[in-house]
Amino acid sequence: MTTITIKENINWDKTEFDSLQEFLNYLLNTEEPPGTLFPLDDKEITPDMEERFKKALNTPKSNMLNI
Repeated sequence: MTTITIKENINWDKTEFDSLQEFLNYLLNTEEPPGTLFPLDDKEITPDMEERFKKALNTPKSNMLNI
């Protein structure tokens, strides 16, 4: 068994978890769900989003972690 302890100053009710599954379930049930990368409709794309998409598509894989 592995215990995951979150030591950051986060205002969660729980900061110790017995498994990764427990931690993920907690996040999915208490935090805002993660968003999607692309909007569902082309009309929803803002100029800022368009710029980020182009940057991501033109960045070499070796540099992706530095974006």
